[in-house]
Amino acid sequence: MNKINKNIFLFLVIFIITAGSAIPALYCNVSAKTPIYCNPSVVIGEPDAVLAVAYSPDRKLIASGGWDGVVRVYSADSGEALWELRGHKLFVTSLDFSENSKRLVSGSMDFTAIVWNMDNGMQEFSLNHGSNVRAVEFSKDGQYIATGSSDQTVRFWSARDGSLLWISPRFGDSLTSVSISSDNKYVAGGARNNILMIMDAQNGMNLRELKGHRLPILAVKFSPDGKKLVSGDGDDAVIIWNVSNWVQDRKIQWDAKAVKSLAISEDSKTFVSGDANGDVRLWDLNDGNLMGIFKGHTDSVESVAYCGPCNKIISGGMDKTIIMWQFSQDFEK
Repeated sequence: MNKINKNIFLFLVIFIITAGSAIPALYCNVSAKTPIYCNPSVVIGEPDAVLAVAYSPDRKLIASGGWDGVVRVYSADSGEALWELRGHKLFVTSLDFSENSKRLVSGSMDFTAIVWNMDNGMQEFSLNHGSNVRAVEFSKDGQYIATGSSDQTVRFWSARDGSLLWISPRFGDSLTSVSISSDNKYVAGGARNNILMIMDAQNGMNLRELKGHRLPILAVKFSPDGKKLVSGDGDDAVIIWNVSNWVQDRKIQWDAKAVKSLAISEDSKTFVSGDANGDVRLWDLNDGNLMGIFKGHTDSVESVAYCGPCNKIISGGMDKTIIMWQFSQDFEK
């Protein structure tokens, strides 16, 4: 773990010009009535492509990882660089904070997931999946970690000591995404062969395959209230599923090229998507209405994170940037 000189990082505040004067674009208003185009608030340049971002639940930290294999931690308020966490030997593909914000798990192409202590930036332990780790997630209570891998399996671990609890049946293709329901009943896994599988979190056995995607599934996420599952794919589509009966609530399609990442607000009212077109979009989870379009990336958005209560979105992309978006919301319809 190395302390970073913040001056070596590009830190930009993007301005918009209004009536001939420069005004910081710190807020834009988004609405469920009419989609609004929004500008970046803060842009942080990174040395290489960004494949993963995460936002700590206490709203204090942002983490990023990507092609250079380094996990970087920033202040969520200012964008100031705080730590470089070095331990992975290849790309960092995925990140997730524990609910108490005291730990961060990172997944990598080097076959491992590393659990980091956020009090001191040190490694607690490493999980060896045995193949490229494409996805990681903490359970809501912080007791478990799920990893998805190129070996076509989901593995479920104790977050207390890193012991392996179960290995799922093979999906038939590489896993791209995993999510654990807030009540620890289900684990969802998405794979490159279009399979979206719901597993029993107690033993990893397959419970139900959800059919509706035509191309590789690239993102899955349970809503915090446990009522919805949202999935995105390489076919420009997001599907919102009702967890009570596993039926589609609705399917949303637009010219996204591919939906690469999803994040859902803490109150389960809205969600965010990042796509291969370089756009970040804010959606109403209940009716699927588009609320805002956030433009600033010049290449594919690989990962998004979302703080609903503070109206802030974090996105990372192939253009070697992290963008912090600040907005206000109007839910009147």
